[in-house]
Amino acid sequence: MFRLVLITIFALLTAVGGVSLYSAVEQAAEPMEEQLKGRVQLSHKAYGAVADLRNAQLAAMVSDISTSEVQAYLAVLEGHRKAFLQLETEAFGRFSGDQHDERAGYIAEQDAFLTTVTEDLAKRIESNRGDVAWNEQPRTEFVKQAREEFTNCIAIAVDHCMFDMTRSPLKDEVDGI
Repeated sequence: MFRLVLITIFALLTAVGGVSLYSAVEQAAEPMEEQLKGRVQLSHKAYGAVADLRNAQLAAMVSDISTSEVQAYLAVLEGHRKAFLQLETEAFGRFSGDQHDERAGYIAEQDAFLTTVTEDLAKRIESNRGDVAWNEQPRTEFVKQAREEFTNCIAIAVDHCMFDMTRSPLKDEVDGI
């Protein structure tokens, strides 16, 4: 009989201890659960803020690039594309294949066209840069260099001009960001 009373008391204490332990765990879990829910809700807000910031940075980069020298080069290349293609066709018609130097010489003789293109480019760059446009490099030197670049790249291919003439300004702009 004594054993039966002891087993009953032990069973009763085990049940009371289990219930009280369960209650304590539930009470401790509620604040943790609320805290975790709050953190999850805040993480969505934080992610939204980070995404908004990233989008604003991308918009600023696009704006910077669209008002940079890249835009000036693209506008000139696109504006004179038909003339570029016509000159390319003429040059390749006269000097085919490996005659790059002869084609470049023929293109260099097209003074009126090259002057128009290089002056257009210089004016566009001047309007983008403002008063400090020619502080680093004098305008005449820039026009001379642009004329040589146009001559050499048209002698290869007009599409080469599109790539070659925009790669360097775009790289400079991206490096500056």
